[in-house]
Amino acid sequence: MDEHGLDILVLGRQANIRYVTGAPQLWIAGTRPFGPMCVLVRATQDIYLNSTDDEGVPEEIDHDHLYGLAWNPMTLIDVLKKVDGAESARRVGTDAITPTFAALLPEAFPNAELVDAEPAMRAARRIKTPDEIAAMGAALRVAERGLASALAELAPARRSGPWRG
Repeated sequence: MDEHGLDILVLGRQANIRYVTGAPQLWIAGTRPFGPMCVLVRATQDIYLNSTDDEGVPEEIDHDHLYGLAWNPMTLIDVLKKVDGAESARRVGTDAITPTFAALLPEAFPNAELVDAEPAMRAARRIKTPDEIAAMGAALRVAERGLASALAELAPARRSGPWRG
C-alpha cells in the first residue's frame, strides 16, 4: 500500500481477500458484483472483514472488525464510514467496482480519490506465501504423476475401420 500510495484498500474479489487475510470466505455459486468485503487501513494495519462468524478468521483480525452480510449497499457504506481513517483517507483503492459502489464509496471516504488497486494487488500476489509454494509443489507432483502415467500408456496408432461420430 505504501508503494502505491494507498491509505485504504477496499477488496471485493475473493482471491484477493483470501490472499490478504487467510480467512475462508462464504462460497457463493456463480458470480456476483463487487461488494466491499474486506478493508485494510495502511496507518494502523487494521483489517475489517465481512464474515458471518469468526471461525477460521486469523487472530490478527479483531472480532470487532468483523461485519455481517448485507444486501443493502447503504448498510455497507455505513460500515465503511466507521472504519478508522475513513474520514481522513486521501487515496482509497478498490480491486473492482460497480456503478453503484462508484457512486456510494465517496460517501464513506469523503476526502479520498478512488483509484484502481488491482495493480497493487497483482504486485503483492506475485510474492508467494509459504502455503502457496507448498500447494504449487503438491500440484506439480500430481501433474508429473499424471503425465508419467499417460506416457506409459502411449502406443502406436492403429486404424481398425472408418471413424464414427
